[in-house]
Amino acid sequence: ARGLYMAGAELSKETLGEGTALTDFAVGMNAQLLASIAYIPRDIVVERCAIDGQLKSQVGSTASSAAAL
Repeated sequence: ARGLYMAGAELSKETLGEGTALTDFAVGMNAQLLASIAYIPRDIVVERCAIDGQLKSQVGSTASSAAAL
């Protein structure tokens, strides 16, 4: 994902130029948009795995529910 961010930043710098606050903002925005292609699906998978792990540990006996408290 960092590679996508850096590639997006460099591509945007070539396209938009650099040096002013507005172009630097646009470069960062474009780079972050490109990097989100990798970040967002990864974050969704990590969250789902965490939720599944929590549900599995809480479902079952009352001992596991008491241990969670």
